[in-house]
Amino acid sequence: MHRQIEQPVYLNTAAAGLQSPQVVQTIQAHLQLESECGGYVAAEKVQLKLAQCRESLSRLLNCSPSEIALTDSASRAWQRILDCFNFQRDDIVLVSPTIWGGNYFTLLQLEKRFGIQVQCMPTEADGNLDLDRLKQQIQQKVRQQPKSRVRFMELTLAPSGWDAWQATGDIAQLARAHSIPLVVDASQALGQRELDVNDLGCDFLFASGRKWLAGPRGTGVLYARQSSTSHLCPLGLDQHTGFLKDDELHWLPDARRFELSESSVALRLGLGEAAKQTLSRQQAGESVLLKKLAADYRQLISEIPGFELPDLSGEPGAIVTFRHAVHSPVAVRDFLRQHHIEVGIHPRTYMPLHAPTQRLGDCLRVSPSTCTHNATGALRYFLEKLASL
Repeated sequence: MHRQIEQPVYLNTAAAGLQSPQVVQTIQAHLQLESECGGYVAAEKVQLKLAQCRESLSRLLNCSPSEIALTDSASRAWQRILDCFNFQRDDIVLVSPTIWGGNYFTLLQLEKRFGIQVQCMPTEADGNLDLDRLKQQIQQKVRQQPKSRVRFMELTLAPSGWDAWQATGDIAQLARAHSIPLVVDASQALGQRELDVNDLGCDFLFASGRKWLAGPRGTGVLYARQSSTSHLCPLGLDQHTGFLKDDELHWLPDARRFELSESSVALRLGLGEAAKQTLSRQQAGESVLLKKLAADYRQLISEIPGFELPDLSGEPGAIVTFRHAVHSPVAVRDFLRQHHIEVGIHPRTYMPLHAPTQRLGDCLRVSPSTCTHNATGALRYFLEKLASL
């Protein structure tokens, strides 16, 4: 018997969450306003709403709205953070093994241009960070390379294609002990779980707006801790973020110095609406539901002959990666699309430093969301079609 599904099954939140009707209406309403009075006047009319956007995002991170900057992507936020550092030859940047490939490639450009050293933190056999060796590595650099500085440590909180989250407490403590700024990539974390920048111990955090927040594409978030980053400013300033006083350059004292004024106000307002809805879902216990939903998918996929999942150590998240023993990830995805099921593909190039990902190869990726998901019906339909491959 072939089961019918009333609407497409969308299981690709890790790439882009489905925007709610309210988010779409918010964007459309501001575009209509711009068509009536022009972009600048329309922006002036919604300054309070933009402030509320930062307020909602700050509540998701438990920080001050003055520590939030709005960007057009996580990549832009990452680049703006990098702009703050006056890199010198032999400066060291320590990165986590699950760093996103695009972020790593940018660091390689800096390595080529400025002569910095990009080094992966030591790992154990399962791919998790080896904290004892990391501590020894940092202490050894202090003793043997006094002229070299560890400029910052990058930590990817929730990997893009590996199901286990990275614990942060010991790493943040180690960074603080050696006065090393900690930069957290929360692109797959913000909206998936409740976050607190004080618990994370980070100086910077950045994330995408289009994934688990279910905001529009072309939005991102940057957090800059006031107490440790107020002296840092990105290279690019404009008329709205920089100014001259007594012939000296000054910039805004809050995180808005990381923003670019030439941006889509409509998309920023859409992100604000998405953040507000995420707050409501988290207050209703969404984080627990997402984790349970992913656990169900993980267990039931493993029971279908021909499919394999990675052996995990650490705390699992809401992303499930798996492979078929014969069919390629592209072939499986295309087969599921014929049945109105959308899943993602995670190429191993997305995490080039992560040894388990390199060994496993390209994978399928399932990332359901509670706000667009009929849990029981969608799961059964997905499993039925997957088993029929």
